[in-house]
Amino acid sequence: MNITKRVIAACCLFNLLILACKKDDLNSNRLYRGEVVAKYCPSTAIVRVTNANIGGTRTINQQEYPNIIGISNCPDEINTGSSISFYLDVSGDFTTCQAVVPCLQVAPMPQPIDTYCSRDLMKTN
Repeated sequence: MNITKRVIAACCLFNLLILACKKDDLNSNRLYRGEVVAKYCPSTAIVRVTNANIGGTRTINQQEYPNIIGISNCPDEINTGSSISFYLDVSGDFTTCQAVVPCLQVAPMPQPIDTYCSRDLMKTN
């Protein structure tokens, strides 16, 4: 195989890999589904999104998860392991919806993580 064919083959393979790994665009009108893999006070949940390719890959409690995002206004009744559905508020800063309560928990959060406010978050299991 000559050098030109090798370069063309390498470019085609590279483009194929880029297209296969493309992230979905965030959409405030899309209902997302996910599983809470960790929860931090006052109101932050680390969620593995199960129906969209958003967020990033993070290691939490020695386990690697794909499609991880943070939700900064998760209700108290939602626990680790809960299946949830929600809409994302992509228009603002996630700190505007975070609970303002005293928090005695000291826990390392996986950083950096894409964190958002949610709307209509509910438990589905």
